[in-house]
Amino acid sequence: MERVFWIKRGRRFLLLHSYRDGRGKVVQRRLCACRDEAELRRQLAEPGWSGLRQDLMRQCPELTPDWDELRTRGRELCLSSEAAADRAAVGAADRPSGAAERVLSIRRAIGRLRSLLGQEPDPEVLAQIEPDLARLAELLGSEVPAEEGYRQQLERKKSALPAGRRKFERYEVEARDYFQALESTTDLLERSEQVEEAVEVLREYADTCRHA
Repeated sequence: MERVFWIKRGRRFLLLHSYRDGRGKVVQRRLCACRDEAELRRQLAEPGWSGLRQDLMRQCPELTPDWDELRTRGRELCLSSEAAADRAAVGAADRPSGAAERVLSIRRAIGRLRSLLGQEPDPEVLAQIEPDLARLAELLGSEVPAEEGYRQQLERKKSALPAGRRKFERYEVEARDYFQALESTTDLLERSEQVEEAVEVLREYADTCRHA
């Protein structure tokens, strides 16, 4: 039986096509590979997902998976991996505090919200929840970053990094806030079509993240 599915191997995420060859042996063909959660998120978001789907439909016309379901499974795998990494980071402490557990719960909720928004195809649904998203943005004090504002925020996060080092792991406790600020800023800049600024932030991410 043929199937197409996502799987995590080490830090990488692979999209595989599993089938039996003429001798009945199970063969797995790699259709896509992402280095980490950040790259997988970009691949599952637009325009990455539409591009991948079109490429596979052109190169492998025999494949007929449920594309929406496949995308959902990829997002779930990404969120599960991030949650596991967060739990591991918190578990490094002697005893996680109640505040740390609440931080993880909120992060997971934010991840689920981002996943749902990214998957919603109906503009009417998005229009109806726009007031709720606006109130949430007001509560958090988060707006699409202006040129004079987002750079100051990133510099403040960067100044909190341990001195004497240039590279950090994505889930190091000391660097987590900085990398999350880089990722959220990139998303906001891309949505506001500030492409050059988004590329500059991504370059800063690559220069600082050990496995970027």
